[in-house]
Amino acid sequence: MIVFAAQTRQYHRVIKIFQVYSKPADQSEGSHIPKQKDAAVTTPILNCFLTALLYLGRMQEFEEALGLFDPLANKLPNRHTYAILLRAYIQSLNLRKARLLFIDIFNRGMKIDSRILRTVICGEGELAVSLESIDCLLSLFFSEDFELRDMKCYNLIIDAYLRRDRPEKARAVLDKITSKGLQPDGGTFDALMRYQARKEGSAGVKAILSSMAKSGVTPALNHLNILISTLTRETPIDLFSTNAIVASHGLVSDIVTANIVLRALLRQKFDSEILQEHFSEMQKLGLQPDAHTFTILLNEYKKKKGSWKRAQEVLLRQATLNPQNVNRITKNVLIHHMISQFSKSSSNTPINTEFNATLHDENRLLVQWDLRTLTSLIVSYSRCREWSRIVDLYQKVRNRAVKLDRQFYRILVEALLQGRRYKTCLEAVSNLNRSDDILDRLFARECKIRVSRTIYKTTRRGKSALMQDIDEFLKYADEKGIMITEKHCNLIAVTFLDIQKAHLSIQLLESRYHGRGRFQEIDNAGALGMSSWTILMRAYARSGADGISNIRSCIRRSTASLSTRPSRAFLNFIQHLGQNEELRRAKPDDCSFFMGIHRMFTNGNRRSSAFPSKGRETLTKTNIIMWINGLEEKDDNGSLKNVRRQPADAGVHDI
Repeated sequence: MIVFAAQTRQYHRVIKIFQVYSKPADQSEGSHIPKQKDAAVTTPILNCFLTALLYLGRMQEFEEALGLFDPLANKLPNRHTYAILLRAYIQSLNLRKARLLFIDIFNRGMKIDSRILRTVICGEGELAVSLESIDCLLSLFFSEDFELRDMKCYNLIIDAYLRRDRPEKARAVLDKITSKGLQPDGGTFDALMRYQARKEGSAGVKAILSSMAKSGVTPALNHLNILISTLTRETPIDLFSTNAIVASHGLVSDIVTANIVLRALLRQKFDSEILQEHFSEMQKLGLQPDAHTFTILLNEYKKKKGSWKRAQEVLLRQATLNPQNVNRITKNVLIHHMISQFSKSSSNTPINTEFNATLHDENRLLVQWDLRTLTSLIVSYSRCREWSRIVDLYQKVRNRAVKLDRQFYRILVEALLQGRRYKTCLEAVSNLNRSDDILDRLFARECKIRVSRTIYKTTRRGKSALMQDIDEFLKYADEKGIMITEKHCNLIAVTFLDIQKAHLSIQLLESRYHGRGRFQEIDNAGALGMSSWTILMRAYARSGADGISNIRSCIRRSTASLSTRPSRAFLNFIQHLGQNEELRRAKPDDCSFFMGIHRMFTNGNRRSSAFPSKGRETLTKTNIIMWINGLEEKDDNGSLKNVRRQPADAGVHDI
């Protein structure tokens, strides 16, 4: 019972079961820890109890529970216990205790495996383990007393260095283990491929595949899936083409490959024929849709306009037909969608009323809170303008030392700025800046610019501080060799417009377009996004009539290709220029040109023919159920039949 409760994350129930099982009559009020050691409380039970206390943040009781281990009763901590302890020390950022415990594991003669090391390196705290800690672990592995010869552990360290953008340290580890007689395996090349995919795209991944062949390591399907995932982000590709790539290495595509392609298809324009061909190709390859396949379709289906109940109907119907294809992540997709639409509820109905009613329905959903759920909740609070709840939620997350990602901080900073909670916003940026990850620190400096810009626009104070933040951002990017993205350029350029420095905006965006200066190595020189063109036109407009010729140049360059439709902001600005009375008197021909461009791209027939919609209208409940369950036909009443049903004892599902 206690193991099942721990596996399903019912941590309060774990404590309650332990309280009953360990004779709670002997314990003091307010404590769940028995005063005397109970022989019936075994090590696995204690491990579940420690896990519950750890996840609930009850560290004082956690320390007290360690006294329940009794060497005299042969009740000793096992490898799982040590993993829990290491997780606790890393979560509290107590690296000294973690290191001492790690040495104690060696002294007890226990084997250090990749599972324990993963707990040490990844941790559970908000910030990742520092490079110094990883260096200490590596020196411990290479010491004479505790030499470790497990390639999986070294792969974790190599991957940790690569994730922190330290390829020179990863190369040093490879050279060291090679000198000791260990050879890189598939896990090593897996980490290298993921790093090269981030840095060089598919070309880098193919180079690693060639290195594998030279090293005598046979590529596995997970390596080819990394290549396919990278290719789908660069060029349109279908399952038939990807299967040809996999077959060229003597392998067969699996459901993971099919799901990668499906996700890529949904990112582009699609229709029912494209999706039908994808699932038909899956049937030819003998691949059956799984819970991940259904989750991908449900996640795209929920983006259609309408109530979240439509997505709930698809979920409940799938759970009835084939519960095997519904898992925790699938249900979280719906829960996140429900939370994001809380602000659309009636003003007479409390925010949580409809949500709680759904949870207590006979087909209730088992809520599994994770980081995405917290992010969705912040979005909901922001729409309801409940800023105090956002601050309170962030403080609770901070107290629990939950590991947060950049997406969470992005949504949090945006919400706090809307509510003018600048103090909490600066605290969040400061916490993110303490991360060991280079991209986290760069993002912290980006957020600092956003905060200073909002403060300046609100109070008209802090212009020098805003310029300093931009300078620090650019200096850090140059120091670490990071090429700033177009999004960063747009942020800096529009900030220059706010502080009346339009000439700097023009220099920045024109340099990126022509590939000059720090942008001379980018691959997409000669192309800017519509947001960049809009900002550049606004900058030229600050020069009055003298900038009209440059604005016309921007329009010609941006509309040279019809592959991308001008954005609404782009067209609105052109319309604003064309309708300006003062400009019409001074430059009537230019105003006619602006209005002609606006009419050309706002014509209804042209929009429907040249720029069709993405195709979500083809994602219907019937199609999703048919593709996932392999339905072939409809009966006379219009109901789908020929379902591949699961046996009655296929498992208990929690929906």
